[in-house]
Amino acid sequence: MISVPLGGAAAVDMKLEVPGEYLLVDHALSRVARGLVGTLIIEGPEQPDIFREGIDKRLGLLSD
Repeated sequence: MISVPLGGAAAVDMKLEVPGEYLLVDHALSRVARGLVGTLIIEGPEQPDIFREGIDKRLGLLSD
């Protein structure tokens, strides 16, 4: 986690180990409702030992 001062900027390097679509938003989450969101699409082999899609539903943590 990094702190970015008002009017500042930052560059980060990250490694995503699970393929999928990740949404990128800024601190003004109200912009999401207007569609102002970026999508980072990661391709690669599935990593079920790290993340299994739908596990919350199978465990009963999400309602239908």
